[in-house]
Amino acid sequence: MGWINDTLEQFTGTPTQIQSELWQTLLNDKESMPEQFNHSNSVQVWAQNNISQIEGQFHSKQMNKIFEYNSQRLVPDLIDKLTFFSNGHNHKSANITK
Repeated sequence: MGWINDTLEQFTGTPTQIQSELWQTLLNDKESMPEQFNHSNSVQVWAQNNISQIEGQFHSKQMNKIFEYNSQRLVPDLIDKLTFFSNGHNHKSANITK
Protein backbone atom coordinates (compact mmCIF):
# COMPACT_ATOMS: atom_id res chain seq x y z
CA MET A 1 0.00 0.00 0.00
CA GLY A 2 2.89 2.35 0.66
CA TRP A 3 3.92 2.54 -3.00
CA ILE A 4 0.34 3.42 -4.00
CA ASN A 5 0.38 6.37 -1.60
CA ASP A 6 3.82 7.37 -2.93
CA THR A 7 2.46 7.19 -6.46
CA LEU A 8 -0.57 9.32 -5.61
CA GLU A 9 1.79 11.90 -4.15
CA GLN A 10 3.96 11.88 -7.30
CA PHE A 11 0.92 12.22 -9.58
CA THR A 12 -0.45 15.22 -7.67
CA GLY A 13 -0.63 18.24 -9.95
CA THR A 14 -0.61 16.30 -13.22
CA PRO A 15 -3.51 16.85 -15.64
CA THR A 16 -6.46 14.63 -14.84
CA GLN A 17 -6.62 13.54 -18.49
CA ILE A 18 -3.30 11.67 -18.20
CA GLN A 19 -3.85 10.00 -14.81
CA SER A 20 -5.06 6.75 -16.38
CA GLU A 21 -2.10 6.65 -18.77
CA LEU A 22 0.33 7.32 -15.91
CA TRP A 23 -1.09 4.46 -13.84
CA GLN A 24 -1.12 2.07 -16.80
CA THR A 25 2.47 2.92 -17.74
CA LEU A 26 3.62 2.56 -14.13
CA LEU A 27 1.90 -0.81 -13.72
CA ASN A 28 3.28 -2.07 -17.04
CA ASP A 29 6.80 -0.99 -16.05
CA LYS A 30 6.39 -2.55 -12.59
CA GLU A 31 5.33 -5.84 -14.18
CA SER A 32 8.00 -5.91 -16.90
CA MET A 33 10.88 -4.56 -14.75
CA PRO A 34 10.15 -5.50 -11.12
CA GLU A 35 13.81 -5.11 -10.16
CA GLN A 36 13.50 -1.34 -10.68
CA PHE A 37 10.88 -1.13 -7.94
CA ASN A 38 12.84 -2.71 -5.06
CA HIS A 39 14.03 0.53 -3.48
CA SER A 40 12.18 2.90 -1.17
CA ASN A 41 12.45 5.75 -3.71
CA SER A 42 11.58 3.64 -6.76
CA VAL A 43 8.28 5.40 -7.46
CA GLN A 44 9.91 8.82 -7.13
CA VAL A 45 12.66 7.83 -9.59
CA TRP A 46 10.08 6.40 -11.99
CA ALA A 47 8.03 9.61 -11.75
CA GLN A 48 11.06 11.81 -12.44
CA ASN A 49 11.89 9.72 -15.50
CA ASN A 50 8.40 9.37 -16.97
CA ILE A 51 5.81 11.96 -15.93
CA SER A 52 7.23 14.90 -17.86
CA GLN A 53 7.43 12.85 -21.07
CA ILE A 54 3.83 11.60 -20.78
CA GLU A 55 2.62 15.08 -19.85
CA GLY A 56 4.54 16.60 -22.77
CA GLN A 57 2.90 14.14 -25.18
CA PHE A 58 -0.50 15.10 -23.78
CA HIS A 59 0.18 18.81 -24.30
CA SER A 60 1.42 18.15 -27.84
CA LYS A 61 -1.79 16.27 -28.64
CA GLN A 62 -3.84 19.15 -27.23
CA MET A 63 -1.89 21.67 -29.32
CA ASN A 64 -2.40 19.55 -32.43
CA LYS A 65 -6.14 19.46 -31.77
CA ILE A 66 -6.14 23.25 -31.52
CA PHE A 67 -4.15 23.58 -34.74
CA GLU A 68 -6.49 21.15 -36.51
CA TYR A 69 -9.55 23.06 -35.29
CA ASN A 70 -8.07 26.36 -36.45
CA SER A 71 -7.05 24.96 -39.83
CA GLN A 72 -10.68 24.10 -40.55
CA ARG A 73 -11.86 27.65 -39.94
CA LEU A 74 -12.01 30.37 -42.57
CA VAL A 75 -10.37 32.82 -40.16
CA PRO A 76 -8.27 31.09 -37.48
CA ASP A 77 -8.53 32.31 -33.92
CA LEU A 78 -5.50 34.10 -32.57
CA ILE A 79 -4.75 32.24 -29.37
CA ASP A 80 -1.61 34.03 -28.18
CA LYS A 81 -2.83 34.07 -24.60
CA LEU A 82 -3.09 30.27 -24.42
CA THR A 83 -1.89 28.86 -21.12
CA PHE A 84 -1.68 25.37 -19.75
CA PHE A 85 -0.93 23.85 -16.39
CA SER A 86 1.99 21.50 -15.99
CA ASN A 87 2.65 19.88 -12.62
CA GLY A 88 0.78 22.69 -10.92
CA HIS A 89 2.67 25.49 -12.65
CA ASN A 90 1.07 27.92 -15.05
CA HIS A 91 2.96 28.18 -18.35
CA LYS A 92 2.31 30.67 -21.12
CA SER A 93 2.82 29.42 -24.63
CA ALA A 94 4.28 31.33 -27.51
CA ASN A 95 2.09 33.05 -30.10
CA ILE A 96 0.16 30.13 -31.59
CA THR A 97 -1.48 30.43 -34.98
CA LYS A 98 -1.45 28.17 -37.96
